[in-house]
This record gives sequence, structure tokens and C-alpha cells, in this order.
Amino acid sequence: MLAWAAIGLGALTKGPVAILVPFAALVPATLLTGRPLRRLFPWLGLAVFAAVALPWFLAVSARIPEFPRYVFVRETLERVTTPAFHRTAPFWYYVPIVPVAAFPWIVPALARVQHWRWAWLARRVNPDAHDVMLLACWVLGPLVFFTLNQSKLPQYVLPLMPAFALAAARALGREGIRVAWRGYAAAAAALGLALASLTLWLPAPIALTPAERAAIPGTALALGVALIASATLVGLAVRWRRPTLGASGYALVVMTIPIIAGPLLDAVGDDRSAATLAGVIQNARPGRTAVLGISAYPPSLPFYLRRTIDVATATGRELTSNFIADQAERFRAVPGSPLKPPDHWQDVAARCPAPTVFVTRSGDAATRAALGRVLPLLAVEGPYAAYGPCVASSAP
Repeated sequence: MLAWAAIGLGALTKGPVAILVPFAALVPATLLTGRPLRRLFPWLGLAVFAAVALPWFLAVSARIPEFPRYVFVRETLERVTTPAFHRTAPFWYYVPIVPVAAFPWIVPALARVQHWRWAWLARRVNPDAHDVMLLACWVLGPLVFFTLNQSKLPQYVLPLMPAFALAAARALGREGIRVAWRGYAAAAAALGLALASLTLWLPAPIALTPAERAAIPGTALALGVALIASATLVGLAVRWRRPTLGASGYALVVMTIPIIAGPLLDAVGDDRSAATLAGVIQNARPGRTAVLGISAYPPSLPFYLRRTIDVATATGRELTSNFIADQAERFRAVPGSPLKPPDHWQDVAARCPAPTVFVTRSGDAATRAALGRVLPLLAVEGPYAAYGPCVASSAP
């Protein structure tokens, strides 16, 4: 019942893919182990799912009749089967991503992969083989789905990570800390040395801000040291027969990442956040100042300003919502809509009915030149540039 409730919450958050991912793992595992498929679909479980997910879906569908088609066709069928969302990648896209994402647990998890034939032959009668098949399907089922999916992003494989961790715990718990320890120590030490020397071979063409590039060497060096320390701890644990020390060595890598990566994450956050831009706008003029985006929409700017902002746009795609983009003209026609015609900013700049700051893309040379002729440049923050504020014609 809890599983179906969780699937319901997932469906509210991510749509039908929250149903597809667990069943891409569970249906093959159930069929391969000879268990009845109906056990996955108890009536009470389906009722729990419906109670969690359906009320909101029905309420939205009643208000916006196009919503079901958007969910099932536009955001599911088309995203999976067509390149319309511009996230296509080669079929091997996840091959280098999964080992890095699942490290270090992937090493002990795959330590006994050579015994796959036993697991296959015993899959219907041996409980241990049942576990193996479930974990294998947990990885391979969703991975096949995401590989065939035309829309690919690295974070899509996050649901696979618990399977690797559980498989590693299973191997270490059953067979001891010696499981694949040489392979792990060699891989961790090699990766640690590569990260420690990152400044010597970091490709220059990678698009990074100065703050990000400055934060990478220290983060890479610290993570490299952590990897080498992890390899050392696992080796000592095997020599001294201390399983707890070995488990700590494996966990060291994962535990240190959020600590040592802080400066790099801060630099990435500063580059993507509109906090600085919001501060500049608020300090530009005492009191409330209107903000108008010109084919530009910093997603977090309304959050930091604590209000919505208008956007002069031809398509509405700057708001990063496919639903808004598909219904742009309809939403533009709503009285008081923040979606404005693409040339609306020119009228506002000429008349200036209220003090207004204009935000545009920093690479939009034509718009920036037009704004620069009549307004001062406030700031250039990452991909956005702000001009103004214009002064109302009635102001002194």
C-alpha cells in the first residue's frame, strides 16, 4: 500500500514516468522469477493510488480540458518517442554516466556478476536468486527504458542508484570486506590521482564562469585525496580484518562529496541564481519597480523579488514550461496576463508609465543596443543583462 501511495505521489510530481520506472523493474523481475503478475496490482493498492493522484488530476482536467492530452501525449509519448524536446543523445549516453554515478557501490555490486548463469537457472526456486534478479531488473529495466527514450538527461538514472547500493551491501554482508577489494582500491586510487591532477588536463574549451573554474581545482584535489584515502582504508580493512573500517572506506567518498564540493556548488548556484540580479533591481530605485523581461525570463527572479514579472515574448518558451508555450496565445489573452506581445517592451520604454527595469539576454546584441541608447546598464549577471529603470514621464 505504501508503494502504491509513493507511486501516486510520484505521478503528481513527474507524471506517468513515475509509474513506468518502477514497473520497468518489477514486471520483468516478477515474470522471470515465475511469480504471479497480479500480486503487483492489488485492488487496495490501486485504490490508494487513485485516492492520492486522481483528485488533483481530475480537478486540473476539469479546469483545463487540454491537460490530459498534454500529460499523456505531449509530455510522455512525444518526449519518449520523438526528438521534439531537443534532448536527444546517442544510445550509449548512459554508459559512462552510470559507473561514475554509482561509484563506489558499483564495484562490490558487480563483484559476482560472473555467476549470472547460476542466478538465471535458479531464479524460480532460490530466494537468493530472486534477490539477484530483482536487483538486476531494477538496474536494467529502467536503463533500457531511458536508453530508448529520446529525451535524455544525466539525472534520469538516479532511480538506479539504490539498487547498486543494496547489491553492494548484499555482497559485502554475505561475503565480507574482501569482495572485489583489489579492483575497488585500484579504481579509487586511479580516479583519485586523476582528480588530484585535474588542473593539468582540464579542457580549456569547457564553458565555465571564472568562479566555477577557480573552485574546481580545490574541489577536485580534496575529492582525489578522499578517493585515495578510501582505497587505503579498504586495503587496511582487508589486511587487519576490520569490516567496519572497510565499510567506512567505501562510505567516505559519498560522505565527503557534499562537504568538499561546497565552494563549487556555491559558484554554480551563483551563476544560475537570480539573487544578485534581484538585489541590483531592488537597489536601483527606492520603492517598487516594475520588471519586464524581453525574450528573457530568469526563473528564480520572481522568487527573489517576491512578485511576478512581465515577459515580452513571441512564443512563451522563455518560461521553460512546455504547457505555457503550447498555450501561449490563450494565456496572453487573459486579462492582466504577464505574457506580453514581443514588441510590448518598446512601447513601455517609450512611454514609461511606471519606473521599469528591462531584463534581456546578455547575448542579444540588438536589444541591448536599443536599450543602451536610452537607459543605463544596471548589471550583467551570467546570461542576463538589466537596464533602467526608466523614469515615468510625470516624474520630475
